[in-house]
Amino acid sequence: MKRVLVFVEFGPVLAAIAALLLVVRTSGSDHALSAAGGAYFFALPASAIAGYVDDVLKGASLPLRAVLTAVVGAVITCGLGLFLPAWLVPASLVLSFAIVVAACMGACSLLTHDYGGED
Repeated sequence: MKRVLVFVEFGPVLAAIAALLLVVRTSGSDHALSAAGGAYFFALPASAIAGYVDDVLKGASLPLRAVLTAVVGAVITCGLGLFLPAWLVPASLVLSFAIVVAACMGACSLLTHDYGGED
């Protein structure tokens, strides 16, 4: 249960910060807050599901678990983007959010690994 809490607390915040930095770097600060909010919106359900998947995979090796958790986060984000109208969130933006969320889910998987202690 501890893993899921780490994913839900840190995953969306990391995604929002990454999207904020990415948008400010590429296109200026015009749409920075909306991009951060969008990344948070897409990362919240993805992080909850990816946290459970990471908890199920806790017996697997660390690189495999981190990659699979990142893939689950990206797939959930793309699936969520399919249900939204295209005028609301374009497909290119959903793909960008999926990449950011995948990186954050992989990072959360690495953060929740028990490096040498008992789980």
